[in-house]
Amino acid sequence: MHEFCEQNRIPAIFPVTDQPVISDTDWYTLYFSKGPYQEGEAAANYLKNKAGPVVQVYRATAVGNSLARGFRETRRKIGVPDADEIVFRSDEKIGDDLVRKLAGRYGNGVILLWLGMDDFSWLAGAVADHGPITVFASSTVLGEKFSELPEKVRLHAYFTYPYRFPEDRSGAMHVVRPWLKIKGIPEKNLSISSRMYFIGRVLTDTFMHMQRHYYRDHFLDVIDMLEDESHTIADYPRLSFGPGQRYASKGCYIVQLSAGEKPEILRKSDWVVH
Repeated sequence: MHEFCEQNRIPAIFPVTDQPVISDTDWYTLYFSKGPYQEGEAAANYLKNKAGPVVQVYRATAVGNSLARGFRETRRKIGVPDADEIVFRSDEKIGDDLVRKLAGRYGNGVILLWLGMDDFSWLAGAVADHGPITVFASSTVLGEKFSELPEKVRLHAYFTYPYRFPEDRSGAMHVVRPWLKIKGIPEKNLSISSRMYFIGRVLTDTFMHMQRHYYRDHFLDVIDMLEDESHTIADYPRLSFGPGQRYASKGCYIVQLSAGEKPEILRKSDWVVH
């Protein structure tokens, strides 16, 4: 879809996708964020002054590659040496030998485990048995149940978190839920529903400002000039616009999980803007 829109110069406005195309030159597709790539960026910026060896462990999937690419390219931009990388095929078994390797070589550094919940939970737990080793993971890849990780893993684990905090979502949802009710739309996926509500607001404002000048590039120019939004989108703290900007959410938090039976998300960084 992205390539079709670029080749035919057709604007695509905020498609709902987990894999946005990362490009500094494409013009016609606007995304909510850079997706996993943006989480890799945030981790690289957060760790730029961290001493000790750093390694990325990931599977060669679209998500894993995007996270690793974001981390790798950002380190190069800020002048930090490349991290080591250990890559597995999507169906490859991760063995106990990796635990010994990670604990032995990166015990005083950082291990980025860009893995899903099954891989991360046992691997991070096994590494934690060897001592206080710092690990990083993506809350998006781990999924909604990432807060259910064992406490020994939580103690030394950091997570990229590219969304608004749960306690801050209520304000925006107070706007979205009445809209869903009026439209007769069931509350099945509030994340997608809130984005559709936001897109409707953007299109309404854009067409009003276009007046009679219904041209593709003018349409995009008007969107570029919209005011930043923080109250009409539930997923992100802020969506900002500007000439040439194709990713509206430009940041990510670094968080940890508290101890106890009902862990809370603890903010360890400001909204790291890229």
